[in-house]
Amino acid sequence: MARYVSFRLIYSVLLLKLILVAVFLLLHMTGDPALVLMPLDASLAEIEAFRQRMGFSDPLWVQYVRFFKGVLGGDFGMSVEYKAPAMRLVMERLPATLKLAFAAYILSIAI
Repeated sequence: MARYVSFRLIYSVLLLKLILVAVFLLLHMTGDPALVLMPLDASLAEIEAFRQRMGFSDPLWVQYVRFFKGVLGGDFGMSVEYKAPAMRLVMERLPATLKLAFAAYILSIAI
């Protein structure tokens, strides 16, 4: 039993690491994140200031280490759209999400 639990724990950690790598790479696969996240009418100076502020001008491995440390520490950064901590936004919406998931679960059982 202990062997099974330890295997599942190691598997969960590896899966979490894979998910973090995928999320990080998806942001960078679309090209320059600063160009993607900034409005179309933003000036080059605004884009460069945003790139510096968000750390997108650092090497990719430095960005990933910063991202990984932040996630492990519970810091999911700031929402670009709402200009608020991302974790606070997630926690505000969690009750509605859980209600919706529960309703979908009950509906799927009924069907």
